[in-house]
Amino acid sequence: MSAFEKGGLWRNWVGNQSCVPLYKGAPASEAELAEMIARAHAQGLNIRCAGSGHSFTPIVATGGLLLTLAGMTGIRTIDTERQRVTVSAGTRISEVGRALKAAGLSLVNQGDIDTQAVAGALCTGTHGTGARLSNMASQIVAMRLVQPDGAILTVDERDMGMLHASRVAVGTLGVISEITLQAMPAYNLHERLWRDDFETCMERYDEPCLSG
Repeated sequence: MSAFEKGGLWRNWVGNQSCVPLYKGAPASEAELAEMIARAHAQGLNIRCAGSGHSFTPIVATGGLLLTLAGMTGIRTIDTERQRVTVSAGTRISEVGRALKAAGLSLVNQGDIDTQAVAGALCTGTHGTGARLSNMASQIVAMRLVQPDGAILTVDERDMGMLHASRVAVGTLGVISEITLQAMPAYNLHERLWRDDFETCMERYDEPCLSG
């Protein structure tokens, strides 16, 4: 049985959100995660997960059990034919990007920060830019969710309604342990920087987004 540790002060990266959970847990596997969740649920504890703490909202705050999935990382599989990658929930976006690049692939879209944990970035609706690009969660084609009783629920394209609901569920449908993302062939980005006065910026502020 994986032991809970005594909780301590948790803060997000900018310091505007904090909490002092009763316990904290750091599972190293899906089995440990499931066991912790089932035990905490049986004790009536509120359960939340903390990723890299980049959200400004109080989504992580809890007085119960605060979990970190930093010990559940790594690329599980890369399917170059279907252009899909399966990763553990605590894997950083930067690690996914490097692995995909080596396979000749790339994420379809991402935010401007690559230090986030994949599960945290996806289930909170992290987005990039471009009028024709969806948020990162739209790339999810399958995931494994740990339920309150420790059971594992697999969600994939066989039930699109459940898949859509699970993509940005902020933990309400279970704790993500594994995610499969739809990637695409690798590409290069062209960066263009320029300066304009305030009046010109206000007149043309929507042009960069509409061009993406």
